[in-house]
Amino acid sequence: MAKRKARGQGEGSIWYDEKRDIWRGAVSLGNGKRRQVQGTTKREVNEKLTQIKYDLQRGMVALTDETFGGYLADWLIGVEHTVRPTTYQRYARDCRLHIVPELGERPLAKLAPRDLQAFYTAKLKGGLSPRSVGHLHRVIHKALADAMRQEIIPRNVADVARPPHADSPQTRFLRADEARALLRAARGGPPGGAIRAGTHHRRAARGTPSASMG
Repeated sequence: MAKRKARGQGEGSIWYDEKRDIWRGAVSLGNGKRRQVQGTTKREVNEKLTQIKYDLQRGMVALTDETFGGYLADWLIGVEHTVRPTTYQRYARDCRLHIVPELGERPLAKLAPRDLQAFYTAKLKGGLSPRSVGHLHRVIHKALADAMRQEIIPRNVADVARPPHADSPQTRFLRADEARALLRAARGGPPGGAIRAGTHHRRAARGTPSASMG
């Protein structure tokens, strides 16, 4: 059945692409750019345009198509003279070694909380401590907060992502002297001696007085 170009009241621009047999639509973002959509029916395109207009009114449409890595490169230049030299060096190091290699290719406008959560998990599995991952989170949060303040993005997804707690329990292995003491206690000490010896050495390592063994 033949289809024709159409523009309904309040729909924005909607037209039929005969060459590709699809409906297309476009709406102005108010910054000299236009967002285009497509669909198999005119109704589908109209619904997409309506959603974009609604998101624009709520400030939920990002006005950039650059990558997160590209934004971070510009951000580091701008932030260099607003923080202490040591702080800037840490920002630059974290971006270069960790953030950009993992998240740099992600479009800034499409960066989601789940991307950050997966990034934090991967870094923990890769051997970084919770404290170090927390530092990465703070760098990302500040960079996105600056982008939001400049109205480059509508929200800071780092507000939603949860970094690990710096005091998360970590597995601690016995030192060589602790292991030898534990083995001696297990071989020649009274029942339960191995456990008490191990507990004593762990407490000593933490600086916690051990209970009296009478």
